[in-house]
Amino acid sequence: NRGEMVLFGGMPANSETWVFDGFHWIQRNSVKSPSGNGAMVYDSIRRQIVFFGAGSQTWVWNGTEWTQLSPANSPPPRSYHAMAFDAARGQVVLFGGFHADGITTVMNDTWVWDGVNWSQKFPATVPTEAWLHAMAYDQVRSEVILFGGGGIPGLNQTWAWNGTNWSKKTPAASPPPTSNPTMAYHAAARVIVLFTGFDNTTWIWDGTTWAQKFTTNPGARGVPSMAYDPSHMQVLLFGGNNGDGAPLADTWAWTDVPQAVFAAPNGIDTTTRGDWPAGAALDGKYIPAHYYGTPPYSNLRIVNANERLLNYTTTDVRALHIVGSLTQRIQSHWDSLGSMGFQVNTTDNQAHSIGIYFCDYTNSRRSVTVKAIDTATGAVLDVQGLLNYTAGIYLRYRYRGAVTFQVINNLPPAGGVTATTSGFFWSSRDKAP
Repeated sequence: NRGEMVLFGGMPANSETWVFDGFHWIQRNSVKSPSGNGAMVYDSIRRQIVFFGAGSQTWVWNGTEWTQLSPANSPPPRSYHAMAFDAARGQVVLFGGFHADGITTVMNDTWVWDGVNWSQKFPATVPTEAWLHAMAYDQVRSEVILFGGGGIPGLNQTWAWNGTNWSKKTPAASPPPTSNPTMAYHAAARVIVLFTGFDNTTWIWDGTTWAQKFTTNPGARGVPSMAYDPSHMQVLLFGGNNGDGAPLADTWAWTDVPQAVFAAPNGIDTTTRGDWPAGAALDGKYIPAHYYGTPPYSNLRIVNANERLLNYTTTDVRALHIVGSLTQRIQSHWDSLGSMGFQVNTTDNQAHSIGIYFCDYTNSRRSVTVKAIDTATGAVLDVQGLLNYTAGIYLRYRYRGAVTFQVINNLPPAGGVTATTSGFFWSSRDKAP
């Protein structure tokens, strides 16, 4: 949402919240916050970070404050569990951990969070009981991957969750058994990156097998944290302990050559709204029923969308400025009762930034899902949700190659409320839209 990486808690036990902007760590102060051990993950549909732990507590972070929720159902109290956000099904997936009775009960239960409540799943096949394991969502293959866990030397199991059942993978190569791994999905490289902790090795998962990457590693450590930074197309690793219990406070970044085609979220903008001329070095703009100016390095093809002019002269601050005017504004959009596609394709083999503007001018409480898809293969590269965009919002992405942004109406067609999109804005690859 805000182009920041968020870190909470750590060793020794604390309730501090920090954000990383790509260059500096900055502490954030919240009136209330979780306490104790837990796991957290970013929910891209509801645009909040979900934390579960500290006994059996569920908290969300909105970029400013922590808020404790009171769901009707919750998993039993636990620690050293793992979570990942399943974007294809819009759910947070939780697996395993230590039961709160101490280290005598290791768990292998599966729970999902739908934004309101936790519900336990009872798959026919489940992984071995695990704690200190790692999980990450594979966007291309729409499955959650689990690796490792256990005691000493740990496990080297690889499992995949498809929303209904777990299936054990049998890769040709695998990292060594480990009970302190951490991993994150690298959206630009389209692989999962795994750091093995005390074994001090880095591996990638391509959907079929693991491959070791021979690189400078952060050094042996236990329970580090890792997440993907889409603004800088890198995986960040922070902290952990050195094996003697002493906490570490170092920050590492891992990058790799991106695939030819990728699309990764690069934050949202809820303040610019119709004032796009104030944006940084815009290279191109495409406003329905008004202006069709794609940049020299990209094109735009619109599929299954109706173009509509609502108001050519308005003072609504949500409406986009007319090109060449800082006073006149236009209300227009593309719409569809079902889904519509916007195909872009870079021609210079470089990564560029694009901002897609959504505004519900008629205040109909529209709700859409936005999928970034590899146009050639149909692989889903990213999923975002907009539950209400009445105020006007830009979804920002970094992309390269042929990508289709599919906008899907979440409301029933019988109600007559359409999905809408109000403009596209490009900027140079080294600047944000």
